Amino acid sequence: MIRTSKEDREGFIQALRQIKLRVIRVLNNTKPRSVGDGHLVALPQVPIIKVWYGDNQVFGHNGIPQTWVNILGNASARSGIARIAYSLNGGPKQQLWIGKSRTRLVDPGDFNAEIAYSSLLPGANEVCLTATARDGHTSQRTVTLNYVADKTCPFSYCIEWSKVSNIQDVVQVIDGHWALRDGGIRTVQIGYDRLFGFGEANT
Repeated sequence: MIRTSKEDREGFIQALRQIKLRVIRVLNNTKPRSVGDGHLVALPQVPIIKVWYGDNQVFGHNGIPQTWVNILGNASARSGIARIAYSLNGGPKQQLWIGKSRTRLVDPGDFNAEIAYSSLLPGANEVCLTATARDGHTSQRTVTLNYVADKTCPFSYCIEWSKVSNIQDVVQVIDGHWALRDGGIRTVQIGYDRLFGFGEANT
């Protein structure tokens, strides 16, 4: 029988934890999340779908700055994400590109659903997002997309960021994860092609 000290046993346990975390990083191609006590935990098996600008979004209320509306977010799962799709108002599923890519999708699992204004109904539209993990687990999330038709952006348009509480109230986010900070708008993730728009596409 080999006796070990308490320090050796704790060191061995810590080494096993580090090995486990490295395996998690390889499977997910991302960093594990940390909880309040500083311990790192694995992602769940069932995909988690995060929608960066909420489950209830409004478009067209300040005019139409481009051809599409954009539903942006990220999906993650323990085994990684195999595919993400969306359907509009119960229609056929449309497959989405998944990050990480060299351009607009910065992190693994990032997505950007571009939906043409011309395909929207005035008022509430339902966008159902479906994420499928590599191990086959799936999850869904529904976003209500409210289209305000027949509105135009005024010729003179001024934004006082210090008075804004919701980014999408004053601009349409086209690419990237943005947040209101220090009296302005800042990118949460740094990457290529971080964009937002306002105004009218035909002016």
